[in-house]
Amino acid sequence: MASVALGESGRTRAKRISAADAAAIVDSGDWVEYGTGIGQPDAFDAALGERVEELVDVKIRACLSVRPRAVLEADPAREHFHWFNWHYTGYDRAKGDIGCANYIPCNLGEIPDHYRRFIDPPEIAVLKTCPKDEDGFYNFSLAALWHRAIVERARIVIVEESAGLPYLDGVENAVHESEVDYEGLSQ
Repeated sequence: MASVALGESGRTRAKRISAADAAAIVDSGDWVEYGTGIGQPDAFDAALGERVEELVDVKIRACLSVRPRAVLEADPAREHFHWFNWHYTGYDRAKGDIGCANYIPCNLGEIPDHYRRFIDPPEIAVLKTCPKDEDGFYNFSLAALWHRAIVERARIVIVEESAGLPYLDGVENAVHESEVDYEGLSQ
């Protein structure tokens, strides 16, 4: 295996990975973080949905889905993927109404603290970000609500870069390349 440079956090610098290879990292029983709104991964979601028959009891936590999620569409009987949602959009509510999604009661402003203090570290976080800037940061764009807290706790961090996302200034709205295990491009 080739040697790799270590980042400030002790993680290796992000390796380029395809969506299919990123989805292959997921094991049965894993907790996977999808983030919120436009920060939810699309290419990874499609690739994970294709693995539906290979996996069981994969728990996915998300919020405010802005488009249909491949994992939910691939598993309408909820035999492989379990969707947990901090806040519903119309799509999420419709999935919840038919038993394909679970609502997590919460105060949205308290979610970062939940991740930092009460939620066991997820195995994998896959978040859509702006492309890496010249200082090595991936910006969370409009999904900067609690993605920073997710990154701090996840065992594996994958970013799905999308040039179509607007850059957003602010506190806790980026992850440095030294904290990212894998990077890929969105569809």
